[in-house]
Amino acid sequence: RKWGPPFVGDTDNSNRKLSTYFLSINRNKKSVAIDIKRKAGLEICRKLSTEWADVVVENFKRGTMEKLGLGYDELAKQNPGIVYCSISGFGPDGPLAQQPGYDVICSGMYGLMSITGDEDGPPAKVGVASTDILT
Repeated sequence: RKWGPPFVGDTDNSNRKLSTYFLSINRNKKSVAIDIKRKAGLEICRKLSTEWADVVVENFKRGTMEKLGLGYDELAKQNPGIVYCSISGFGPDGPLAQQPGYDVICSGMYGLMSITGDEDGPPAKVGVASTDILT
């Protein structure tokens, strides 16, 4: 919401500015921000996942949702028809399975950063999170 510029101001009378990038990739989506480090936040997630949701999509490091009590096995006990999609940067097993898969890490690993920035300088971060957008 804050990654910019450019920004668009006060689009919903909340007196806040949103980045045009955020608005473009989240057009027509509804969202809610929940602090899952708090007990109340976990309860909200659990209730949404077991009473309202048909699908849960998560992209935490492997094992995070299970530690929070929000893994597939736990949610399926209360919502047997739930479709659970776990996305990670490096897959569920293998030598990098526990590593986070952020855009900047991936673009560095597959070489995109080596062709940006100054010709004689070090690799540079790409201006747009292309890995996030394209995958």
